[in-house]
Amino acid sequence: MSLEQRFKNYLYEHFHFIKATQYALDYKEEVYSTLLDHAQSYKDAGETDEDVIYEKSISSLGDIKLTLTSFEKNSDDVKRVAIKASKITLISVAVMFLITVAYLVTSLVTKAWSKTWVMEVGGAFLIVITNLIIGMIPLVKYKKYMLLRFSVGTITTLLYITVYLLLVVLVPEYISRTWLIFFLMILSWFIADIIICYTGGLKVWGFVSLLFLVLLLGVFLYVGLALLGVITWSIYWVLPVAAAALDLLLIAIVVALKHKK
Repeated sequence: MSLEQRFKNYLYEHFHFIKATQYALDYKEEVYSTLLDHAQSYKDAGETDEDVIYEKSISSLGDIKLTLTSFEKNSDDVKRVAIKASKITLISVAVMFLITVAYLVTSLVTKAWSKTWVMEVGGAFLIVITNLIIGMIPLVKYKKYMLLRFSVGTITTLLYITVYLLLVVLVPEYISRTWLIFFLMILSWFIADIIICYTGGLKVWGFVSLLFLVLLLGVFLYVGLALLGVITWSIYWVLPVAAAALDLLLIAIVVALKHKK
């Protein structure tokens, strides 16, 4: 019996006990290809005894039973995730459809098309935010903090944009001050990022975000208060300068502590 057939028989004996899904069949072909590659490498190394080549090739796979048990578990996990994602997608589409119907009905009844559009846009943003929050659960569970930072940043952005649009539509008389929302949004980004980084052990990234937060806080206080007429431009430029000086002080303290260790 050829080596190829012996490998096929071996794989049949072990794969026979797991579900014959397309995923499993593809994995079986992958393992078979790996066995052939190993067998060829032993031949190239000068081994001529097929029994020895067969045993070495099989041994290179490790504990095949444990591997297949883990493979089947992962396959089930993938299937569950796919089913959950499908349900979330269907629910999101259904909710978006209801929001669209509500938007059209409200617009036709009130004739306030210039205001009701915020229902559609805000509803879409809230659906995305909800899905991102649901998606954060496994990120926290498996400690994927870099992806978590991106998710939180996206949620923060969409949330503040939604609030901004609502203010513009509902209280247009205050539109000259609604830009303050974006100052708060950026500050919220960095506050959330600092919390995530230090919680997840990403201390370097957390420290960088802290430096940006201090600097931006000084700049935003200066620009924001000056635009609102609370302070004058000519004197209080010292605020961002003080923030930059505080950043340098923080860096110096960290460097000193590092050298002390």
